[in-house]
Amino acid sequence: MSNHSAIPLFCLFAAYHATFCPASYTAAADTPTGSLEVRRTLRDIPVETEEIRIDETTGGPLRRYKVQTEHYEIICCNAGYGTDAGKQLEHLYSCWQTLFNQYLTEKNPAKHTAEEKENKKNNDQRFRVVIFCDQQDYRKNMAARFPAASRTNGFYAPPQPDKPSAIYCFPQEPSDKNVSPAARKVLFHEGTHQILTECFQKPKQKPADIPNNFWLVEGAALFMETLKIEDKQYRTGDLFDNRLYAAKIYHFERHFRLPIRQMTAMNRVQIQTSPDIVKIYDQSAALFYWLMFAENGRYRKPLFELIRHVHQGKSKPEALSTLTERSFSDLDKQYAEFLKTVPE
Repeated sequence: MSNHSAIPLFCLFAAYHATFCPASYTAAADTPTGSLEVRRTLRDIPVETEEIRIDETTGGPLRRYKVQTEHYEIICCNAGYGTDAGKQLEHLYSCWQTLFNQYLTEKNPAKHTAEEKENKKNNDQRFRVVIFCDQQDYRKNMAARFPAASRTNGFYAPPQPDKPSAIYCFPQEPSDKNVSPAARKVLFHEGTHQILTECFQKPKQKPADIPNNFWLVEGAALFMETLKIEDKQYRTGDLFDNRLYAAKIYHFERHFRLPIRQMTAMNRVQIQTSPDIVKIYDQSAALFYWLMFAENGRYRKPLFELIRHVHQGKSKPEALSTLTERSFSDLDKQYAEFLKTVPE
């Protein structure tokens, strides 16, 4: 769920699944400015647009547009805006796919279990996105469908018996063609929830089956809000991000220092009902960033393994310590040293 007015509410996750197929990539590399370059040949993104009518019980049929890309189906009010949103989301998908292939590919990627083959066979459904005309339209519809989400700027909803999962959002600024930077952050945040959930979650797994390490779910989404396309390659991670600076202030000046051991033990409800939710979200963003770049990327592969375990409902509170081969006290010390380097 995206809410950049600092009122984080509930973030829900889809229960149906998808899997990534192998794709070509070169490598991800750190940059001097503290971001991650994902080098991949960017291609033209084909888009198909179709005008449709949506029945409205009170006001008659509404004219909308269905925009389809390779991996997304978008229902929107403006074809040009939906086209740009589709292209932005395809870039997000491509970036995640490249990172998955680099850090999660097995030694023999052609070897799959029977369950993975079945998942792959069923993976022909596009990710679904609904972009309402404006904030008023969004809030009206969210109040009727998902009341807890009506005050947010974006929402990733789980599937229901008669509906697939979907991202719901709206343009942050009036535009006929282009997604604004603020709206792009919402798309990348909710799109990350959608990709990670539907990539790794098992078909019968319930959305709430994340018993611990929920910080990672939000940390990954906040990290990918910074995704940019520069010099025909992807760049993500921003040392100057406001959330990292906020985490630094909380840690050193306001003495909010949630030990990593305690943080990794928390589930969704514990985090999202905490009176310190904003601080925890900021710490989640900073912790994810640090693990991506610490010790020249040494923790990056363990971090991606943990992403997979968390979204499959297999993670344990001690998993981060186990995978990184570092004690929680060592991780706490290293994280604190990293915060000192965050620019003011």
